[in-house]
Amino acid sequence: MAATLLASDPPWELQAEALAVVYRFRVEARSSGNCPGLVEVKRVRALAQRALIRRWKEDLGSASAGLAIVEAIRPHLSRWVERRHGTLSFRLTQVLTGHGCFGR
Repeated sequence: MAATLLASDPPWELQAEALAVVYRFRVEARSSGNCPGLVEVKRVRALAQRALIRRWKEDLGSASAGLAIVEAIRPHLSRWVERRHGTLSFRLTQVLTGHGCFGR
């Protein structure tokens, strides 16, 4: 079963880079004879997540389409990604921007 990406999920290549940082940290620690604890892994994961959000904001700064949505969400990107409910769907985007084909 394939994982479903939500409209609010970071781009997959940025997610992959963040996961790679955590993976490399664990591999390097283990190869030097250490077994990183849960707290240390969480710290590295949080750093990778912050770097991901920073890169995503930079990428959104050069967007050429959907500028109204980008400018509405970009200042709140961290909170948007970390929230525990709701998604930004195609229809919700149309409602929020007031641009769409709405029937009666």
